Amino acid sequence: MDFFEKFAREHGLRLLQPLGGKPETIWLAQTAEGEPRVLRRYAGRDTLCRKLVGVQTPQLAQVYACQDADEDTVSEEEYIDGTLLSDLLRRTLLDERQAAAAARELCAALQTLHGLGYVHRDVKPENVMLTKQGRVVLLDLDAAAPLLGSPDRNTRLLGTAGYAAPEQFALDAQTDARADIYSLGVTLYVLVTGRTAAGE
Repeated sequence: MDFFEKFAREHGLRLLQPLGGKPETIWLAQTAEGEPRVLRRYAGRDTLCRKLVGVQTPQLAQVYACQDADEDTVSEEEYIDGTLLSDLLRRTLLDERQAAAAARELCAALQTLHGLGYVHRDVKPENVMLTKQGRVVLLDLDAAAPLLGSPDRNTRLLGTAGYAAPEQFALDAQTDARADIYSLGVTLYVLVTGRTAAGE
């Protein structure tokens, strides 16, 4: 937690509480003006959050700053308040118009990530937030990897069964933007049917 305290102090933030029961990786913080922020620790220094500093894409949480933390990275990010798509789907399905609108927003998020040279690798309803203002935000960059990373590093068996493209589970395959398109297609199917193509 020392790196979170150090980061918060240097950036004029106040730590409030860990999120998701993960005090080593994610904290809720607050600016001097009372605005909520999320502090995250990402493994390694070659992280997508560094590329996202200053990038303003409504479909992604804004990243305000990144800093080294030992061999890892700590970031200050926008706090997104809303309802996860996965929680919404427990109550109702989306109609075709709503699902298509959500898919368009997710395409915009992925276009930004791919343009920065990264693949998300874990597109699913649990990683999509719907805000009260109508924003659709793609969350969780923990599994993101460079599009041009080595196959050994790029395929770490990350992703969610039922959503991840087959090559994400092959040790000798290279994951690229097509993996995200595959997962987006499964997500769209789930939004209107309530189940994955595999029937889960």
